[in-house]
This record gives sequence, structure tokens and C-alpha cells, in this order.
Amino acid sequence: MIMEESLVKNKKMDDVKNLIITKIKELSSNKIDCNVDVDGDEGDAAQGTLILHMAYEHSDRNNAKLIALYEALKKIEKKEYGICEECECEIEKKRLLICPETKYCIRCMEMIERENKLYRQ
Repeated sequence: MIMEESLVKNKKMDDVKNLIITKIKELSSNKIDCNVDVDGDEGDAAQGTLILHMAYEHSDRNNAKLIALYEALKKIEKKEYGICEECECEIEKKRLLICPETKYCIRCMEMIERENKLYRQ
């Protein structure tokens, strides 16, 4: 792999960096309303508990995505962005524009997902 040909040297890197920063701002400003009425009957309490659980799950996913986006920014600064962490090949530019926090090329991601699926069964 020749780094001069990689996305790291591409003039579109500023676009990707701006996209990551925009996504970070969006996720950071995304506040979750956890005001739940638990003073009602058992059904209201159960529904409130479910809503809180869903809000916490959503918050956990947002936090994980924020961490991945910050890691992507660090990789850009270190000129390591766009390289698959598994096979060390260049990740397709289209994939990075759609999912800028990705760590893996499509081939490796599919392999990881297959392994996870087998593990869960």
C-alpha cells in the first residue's frame, strides 16, 4: 500500500473532517427527554421504565458513536485515517463518506459480522 495514493493525501479529507465534526455536533446536542410520569398505575410505571430503558440504550449508542467519531478525528491528525484496522488496506472513499467513523473495509466488516453471528448462535 502506498500512502501517497491513500485517502489521507486526498483533497477530500477536509470534507470528511468537516462531516465528522458536523456529526459530533449533532450527536452532542441531541438531548434525550427522560421526563416520565411514574405516579400513575402499574401500567404507567411499566411504560415509564420501558421509556427510560430505551432512552438509556439510545444514549449509550450515541456515546459509542461519539467516541468512534473522535477516534476518527485523531486518525486524521495522525494521517492514519481510512486504513482498515484488520487488513490494513485502504477503505473505500464512498464508505468513509457514508460512515466516517468506520474502522474496517467492507470485506473485513462482513467477516467480523459473520463471526459475531456464529458466536451468538
